[in-house]
Amino acid sequence: MEDDLQRMVDSLALTLQRSVAVDDAQLRLLRSSAHFGDEDDLRLKSLVDRRVPEPVAAHLHRLGVATWREPGHGAGTEEVAFATRWCVPLRTRYELLGFLWVIDDGTLTPPQLAEIRDGATRFEDYLGREAERRHAADRRQDAAVRQLVHGIADERRAGAERLRGEGASVTGLMQAIAVSVATVALRPEPSDPGLDLSPRAFLSRGVRAGLATRPPGSYALAIDDTEAIVLIGWSAVPTAADVETVGTRIRDALVRTEPLLSHRAVIGVGGPVPALLDARDSWRQSRLALRVASAEGEPVRSWSTLGASGYVAALLPDTLDPVALPEPFATLLGEQSAEALDLIAAYLENGGSAAVTATALNLHRSTLYLRLGRFEQATGLSLDRGADRLAVHLWLTARHYRIGAEGSAGGRE
Repeated sequence: MEDDLQRMVDSLALTLQRSVAVDDAQLRLLRSSAHFGDEDDLRLKSLVDRRVPEPVAAHLHRLGVATWREPGHGAGTEEVAFATRWCVPLRTRYELLGFLWVIDDGTLTPPQLAEIRDGATRFEDYLGREAERRHAADRRQDAAVRQLVHGIADERRAGAERLRGEGASVTGLMQAIAVSVATVALRPEPSDPGLDLSPRAFLSRGVRAGLATRPPGSYALAIDDTEAIVLIGWSAVPTAADVETVGTRIRDALVRTEPLLSHRAVIGVGGPVPALLDARDSWRQSRLALRVASAEGEPVRSWSTLGASGYVAALLPDTLDPVALPEPFATLLGEQSAEALDLIAAYLENGGSAAVTATALNLHRSTLYLRLGRFEQATGLSLDRGADRLAVHLWLTARHYRIGAEGSAGGRE
């Protein structure tokens, strides 16, 4: 079947007497014709690396090629130089399949453009059938990944066997000496009717683009409308920086894929574990990192760097009955202004140092003491007492987390 795609590429190139290439939706090279004397450095490098170099890919995404519905010219710049190409987006009604590229110095004739249109239709038919087969494999992979991270021991073993049954598509993952999990979640928001992508398609395209530099077969995915679970295999034990880089690259790819959705994405990255059957541990770590990232307003957090924030997040329950909280934590703290709570938080973060806090907040020290006194008087708490200070600090931290049906308490505006 793959030879059919190569024959189609070669046939179009011979008809045009120009170099032709077909990339997938992540700008990885699928097939390329022989040269016709029009090759440039980008074409030669893409043939070696089997993908468009990252600076060029970023430039093409800035041009919006992934959202194009009609052909157009993709031109370089002084900083990202390459020969201008005629770019035809290859699509089904719902999905970007890839790109057809023909190097064009502005001399393509109407008959040649017609040949390119006809060729693009054949490529879309071929890639569409391949996509249907890939989607069936994706569904099997999705189920296996969920078993690995959610299931009891027997289910996790069954999930590993299901993945092994996918053969070459996950060879790198099955042979890995370490695995890690990243979780990408979308914050809930009303849907935007102007968006070109569904949340699921956005996650699928963006996550896969973020993983495009990884070896084929070295990862598996489970994706729905709210989150993506990314199971990654490593041929050598990764450093903390290696693991975090995966999350950062996924985040960057999501931004390129659809800026109107990317602000909703939050990524938590778990640490490496030695075996596929231990992937649940890394997944749980990624969920904790995801919770901290959401609370702190960060797009990406890695479990290995959470520090005290991770400890607090691990202690906090997912649900908490506000009625069960004793005073002053049930109502009195919540009646404090946001400004007052921010001042107390700064004071506690600075280890109770009035001098450091006053300088940081640009306050006179006497003003700071006055406001601290007002807080203590209103709440009945003493910031000189260790237990009260600990409880207030925990409460102030917890207010950033989504806890219980009522949500966490916060200051009034």
